[in-house]
Amino acid sequence: MTRMYKPRGNGIRDIREVSGEFFLSVQDVWRERGNEILHRVADSYPELFFAGMIKFCQVTKVEVGSPGDFVKLGSKQAIIEKLEQKAGPEARKLFEKFVRDVEKLQAQQDQETR
Repeated sequence: MTRMYKPRGNGIRDIREVSGEFFLSVQDVWRERGNEILHRVADSYPELFFAGMIKFCQVTKVEVGSPGDFVKLGSKQAIIEKLEQKAGPEARKLFEKFVRDVEKLQAQQDQETR
């Protein structure tokens, strides 16, 4: 089954596009082989299997509210204020830095396409 990964956002190509395609491929292998592939890797390469499981478990998730809490806010400033209310001033600083970094990246990419 061939599926296409369709990146969301403003069309900036980045690592998320590669990751999306990669995860679709992993999902296909899992459907075809299921637990058999895990057992084979664990038997043949136990140290890699263990390292992979540790890495897999290192998922960091930060929740600052319910889905959709920020969608209806509209402006960037309203979103920043809501984030600070939910997660504190450090989260606000991190988000503001993230926004500046994204804007800088967009400006660089705009410059490269001219």
